[in-house]
Parts: sequence; C-alpha cells; structure tokens
Amino acid sequence: MMKRHLLFVILLLLPAIACNFSAGEESDSNLPIPTSLPPAPTTVINGDDGGQPVENGATATPTSAAAQATATTASVTATPASAGPTPTLCSTQSDWPTYVVQAGDTLFSISQRAGSTVDALVAANCLSSRDYLQTGFHLWVPVDLTMSDPPPTVFPDGAGMVLYPPEACSQPPFYRDLGVSNGERWRVSPELEHLTLWNSESGNRPITLLHSLEILDVYQGPVCYTKRLDGVELDFRRWQVRSAETSILGWIDEYDPISERANIGPDVEVNLFKVYPERVKSGEPITIEWIVSGANETNIFMYHTLARFASQPVTQDPWPLPTSGILTVTAPIPLTKVQFSIGFGPEDPSHWATVQIDCRDQFFGEAIDLSACPLGPVQMTQAAYQKFEHGFMLWHQDSEFDRIWVLVDGSNNSREFVDNWGGETISYNQAPPAGLLLPGRGFGKVWVENESVRQALGWATAVENSYSMEIQKTQTSYAAYTYFFSLPDGSVIQASRSMGSASWKATSRR
Repeated sequence: MMKRHLLFVILLLLPAIACNFSAGEESDSNLPIPTSLPPAPTTVINGDDGGQPVENGATATPTSAAAQATATTASVTATPASAGPTPTLCSTQSDWPTYVVQAGDTLFSISQRAGSTVDALVAANCLSSRDYLQTGFHLWVPVDLTMSDPPPTVFPDGAGMVLYPPEACSQPPFYRDLGVSNGERWRVSPELEHLTLWNSESGNRPITLLHSLEILDVYQGPVCYTKRLDGVELDFRRWQVRSAETSILGWIDEYDPISERANIGPDVEVNLFKVYPERVKSGEPITIEWIVSGANETNIFMYHTLARFASQPVTQDPWPLPTSGILTVTAPIPLTKVQFSIGFGPEDPSHWATVQIDCRDQFFGEAIDLSACPLGPVQMTQAAYQKFEHGFMLWHQDSEFDRIWVLVDGSNNSREFVDNWGGETISYNQAPPAGLLLPGRGFGKVWVENESVRQALGWATAVENSYSMEIQKTQTSYAAYTYFFSLPDGSVIQASRSMGSASWKATSRR
C-alpha cells in the first residue's frame, strides 16, 4: 500500500464526539502489549529471521506437501553410490492440519502463528529450501490456522478488552487505515480543535491535548484492540507519537472509534499550485503546475457540473500523480467554468483555481437559464412533428438513438423516449372522436403503449408533418441534456431531458 496519500476529501462534518470516556483510569499492568513490531520479512534466510515472502505467480516448486516429499525422495534416490552413505528418507508430519500458503507468507510468519519454529516446519514438510514457498502450497502445521488468522488474545479480567497482533490491524474490525508508518510525520486533523494524547497504549488517562494541525512524529505501533464501553464494542488502533512542538511523548488513536473520523492527516505542504491561463476557449489546453512536500504522491481534481460525483481526477494515467510536475488538460467542451484543487483545498484558498471558458459556438436560439456551451455548431436533421389537443410530439435523429419527445402544453408530464418502432402495425383499441386523429408509426407506438401520454396529450389534431430540423445540443449535468429545435413554422424551442423525463419552453431565434 502506498503511504501518505495527498487526497482531497469532501468532508461531511460530523458532530464532535469526545473520546474521553468516563470509565475511570485503566490499569496498564495487566495488558501485555508488545513494545515493538515483529521483524519485517526479508529475502534471505539466516536462521529464523523471516524468510522470503511468497509472491503470486511463483513457479518451480511442488504445489503440495506430498509432491514436495516426492521430489525430495526422487532426488535422494538418484544420488550415485559414490556420493557417500545413503541418506535417511524424510517422512512428513501428515497427522498435522494443513495450511494453504497465501501471498506474502514466509516460513517465519507461519511458524510464529503456529507456535512453532522454521526448523520444525522444514522437517515436518521435508522442505528442501528454507527461503522459498509458493502460493497455494499445502503446508503441515502443528495447529489449525484456518480458525483464526491471527488469533486475538482475550483478557479474562472482565475488562471487555480483546488485544490483536499488529498484523491484524488492517483487517476487520479495524476498517479504517490511514497508511501510518513508524518514522513518519503526521498532523492533527484540521477538523479537530484538539486531540487527546493518552498515557499508554491501552489506558485512557490523558497526558495533554494536542491542538489542530500540531505536528507529530510516529515512534511505535500500531497497537490494536477492541473494548466494550457502555454496551458498545469499539475498536482502537493506537500509535506512540511525540509532539514536534512540545516533545511530549504519548499515545493517540488513529481515528475516532465512535464516529470513525480520521484524527490525523499527513504533514503535507503545497509549495506550488498554479493553473493557467485563467480564461480559455472551449477545447483549448489548461496547464497545471504543482510542487508538494511531505508526501509520496499527490492527486489533483477537476470540479464541474458534468462529473458524476461533482469531481473527477484530472487524469487517470498516471494515477496517482507524483509530488511535482506539469500537466496539460482540456476541460469538457460544454463547460463554461471548471475548478481545480490539490490536497486539502477547503482549508486553504491557494489550493483552488478557477478557469473561465468561452464558447466556440453559439446557440441558434436564446438560451434560457442555461450556463453551458453547445457541443457543436447547429446541424440539420430529418424530423417529424404532430400536433395534439394538449401539446405536440417530435421525432428526430440523434447521435445515439432516434428520439421521440412528448411535449405537453405547460411542460408538465412531458416525456422523452427512444424510438423503437420497427415498422410493425399499430393496434388501436378505440376510435378517435370526429375531427380528431390517431397518431401513427413511432408516435402511435408511444401513444398506444403509454396511458399517461394519451391522457396528457389527448388525440392528434393534425397529420404527422416531416421536415428538416435545425438542432443543437449541450450537456448540462452527468445525465441531463438540453436541445434547441426548430419547428416546421420556423419557431424555436428549448427542450431538456434527464432519465426519460423532459421539459420545454419556447424561445426566440438569436
């Protein structure tokens, strides 16, 4: 996992909930929490120092204990007589439970969890190598590791506390993981007025209060445990830190176990964030320059009305971005404004930039309450129009599908449909009153199959009229589009659609 991402988060501010529980002072003497992390796996075995971690896709190793034993036996049998005395054949410990080796496992880590040693596992499995395992290998182990991986320690003192090994800290129930590591420098979250510095890894006797944005050096951890307080089971991941400002040493919770709000964030500084020019034409490039210190990578986001979740990364390749660089991007053409941010933008205006966009093309109709550019110049397309008692229907060709619009007077109950009439005969269950007409073709299919359309429009008052339509289109949000149509009499309307619903209004020609 990459550490210390510089990632903008749109925060939904939660009520501040203090973690200073009134359970009284905890006794630390009964909690045998380790004072240091176990040694990290290495790639060369010297005794029991960890072994080479398993990698996915490794080959050239038998995939079961039986196959490993067979390979070892074959090797012994093939030894020439002149090589010396015949060695004793190895016998696997087949009465032990089996464990399927996972990516990242080493003989050392497995032996620690099984309460054994590397030498014991090598002998029990007739392994010819101490520093190599293959993912999927079936290993004989003295205890069943599938029941709990890794097993927690339950304290029988009635404190309602369960201590977990450090390697379990990134597994449930410890869902939140900010990527903290020993030796790094972090800050108290800007969303907090203060953060409690505790006296020990499990007690809740406060030493002092750390203020917002105070810098912390991480010394030791994590220590993870669950504890039941007032009938609620909470999970804690704590780190030993020293304040860079006061040099006070103590323990902090990585996140609030009640609200799951992050208590700390990376100590990151944006040294440069520049977006230019401040005004461009649709389709013209926008340049972004940035320099960030205190992080391993960074992310820059673009905010605009077309983004599905209000924002999107400025690029997917590369992703994430390095801590410094120059990037050229192009805003989607319909936009008239786009914003960019890097890091924790809301806390510092210098982390935001806005670019205004001038349209290359203009709508042929007067846009009403519309802040968008056309997707392109006005086009001519084949269309059809039919007048009804309470509105009209339009058909036209579109870039994706041919579309049928049900445009009701007053705009209420207007709809938009994809035209799926394939030339079949339309069956009608009723005849029109005198002087009124039944719609045909695609209009008839929509009218017959949708009672709401029949009720909203009524009967047709004139025959369907084919004509050449002036059409122009823009996108106004992630799933909403606005069109400008010319009608057979030369008038212009502005119509919008979103997920099948529609609205329209008359406008004038520019």
